[in-house]
Amino acid sequence: MSYLLDALKKAEQERENQQSQGVVLQPIALKSQAMPIWLVGLILMFVLFSVLVFISDDAPVTDAASVQSLAYKENAAQSQTVSERKITLPIDVALTQVDKPVVTKKIYELTELPSHVLAEIPSLSLQSHIYSEQIEYRSVILNDVSYKQNMFIGNQVVLNQITNQGIIIKVSDYLVFLPKGITWVATNHAK
Repeated sequence: MSYLLDALKKAEQERENQQSQGVVLQPIALKSQAMPIWLVGLILMFVLFSVLVFISDDAPVTDAASVQSLAYKENAAQSQTVSERKITLPIDVALTQVDKPVVTKKIYELTELPSHVLAEIPSLSLQSHIYSEQIEYRSVILNDVSYKQNMFIGNQVVLNQITNQGIIIKVSDYLVFLPKGITWVATNHAK
């Protein structure tokens, strides 16, 4: 035990001698071997980006086979709701064009129709009009009955299309535009 006390006393004397000579001993800080914070952040961002890219279900469709597959699924969904209209899409058609109906005939207004066509249109009161970019969400209420596109309104009248300005009906191969909020009284009911 005395050896330890002697060693401690000797170390204390040496320290006092060095301080009196102006030499101050400071402990040396050892440099940390940890990674810089910016490098850790960069690695975490890379890992997160990689996970999002490879796991994401919303990845864009880039190959022609995927475009054709998605177009086929869209076509099948529309064919189930509308049995009389078949859509065939080439591979290079953009998917946004699938929802847009192709109208090649002239669209008439009521004032342009011949009298025999006007006689086929029943009385109509357009009470509600819901338009959406997606066809399945479009609907109208005519004469207290809810209709979607391509449904029969009367014997010879089909709701051909719901647009953001109104509806287009098909009567005897005529496409007729009716604006929102219209009330039409059939000619056989007029006095």
